[in-house]
Amino acid sequence: MANLPTIEDAELAILRHISSLNIRGGEIFNAMIMKIELQKKGFSSTEIDPAMDNLFQKGFFEAGTGPFMKLTDAGYKAL
Repeated sequence: MANLPTIEDAELAILRHISSLNIRGGEIFNAMIMKIELQKKGFSSTEIDPAMDNLFQKGFFEAGTGPFMKLTDAGYKAL
């Protein structure tokens, strides 16, 4: 039986995906595209959404317009 990903696994996958985009603090990324890419890697919405909420609460992202989020300096340092 395979182990389901934890919230921490999903957070790490999110940060790795953002790191692959080569963006810096203050720049935006498309959260919807990121979610689709993580789902292709086997993560579900029930794993991704709480992880995104945790990272948002930690101050790693700020809400943007539409599907876009802004990576904060704290988020960039975590990459």
